[in-house]
Amino acid sequence: MKKIFSTFLLIWIGFNANSQVLKQGDVLVDAYYGFPDWYKAIFKSDYQGSGTNISIKSTGHIGLRGEYIVTRRLGIGIDMWYVQTKVTGNETFYTYTYDENNKSYRAINTFNFEEKLGRLTVLGRLLIHLGNNDKVDPYVHVGIGTTKYKYSRSPKNEYDEDYFGADFPIGFRAGFGARVMFTEHIGANIDVGLGGPLFTTGLTYKF
Repeated sequence: MKKIFSTFLLIWIGFNANSQVLKQGDVLVDAYYGFPDWYKAIFKSDYQGSGTNISIKSTGHIGLRGEYIVTRRLGIGIDMWYVQTKVTGNETFYTYTYDENNKSYRAINTFNFEEKLGRLTVLGRLLIHLGNNDKVDPYVHVGIGTTKYKYSRSPKNEYDEDYFGADFPIGFRAGFGARVMFTEHIGANIDVGLGGPLFTTGLTYKF
């Protein structure tokens, strides 16, 4: 984390010149990919020592941001991302039946299962732009909105598919980032924050 913060600080200081990358009325769109998916660790903990051939995968955070530059320093926008965590494997209900041949009890009802948890987050964002450079745009941001959870399992178990997130459907993210413009309209973006993915990176287009 210290190295990431130092990188942002050097970008800001090293490229802080007299010209600027943004002006009032500009519209920017960021397409990005983010990680890690914290639910992978949660599911890994839940399934530790249970079942066989357990596989836990994630799509990662696939996101899109839009921003309108209100003033040279202030921007407002929207941030939305989707991520899905999937668990597959074999599981056994410990229901025992007596085996006449072996004169002993054995477990039955072993089956394959698939479990999915998808999350769609949509936030309104406020951004404060810090630099004065025509290539690099460092900023800090805060956003609040909503997160929609979708849970499914096959075969179904006792969990309610609408339970996840029902008690706390609020989405939030705050952090800092930077855009680096390669041309007048095309650039790259990096972002570090709390709420959703820790780190995101992708491409930027400025209208």
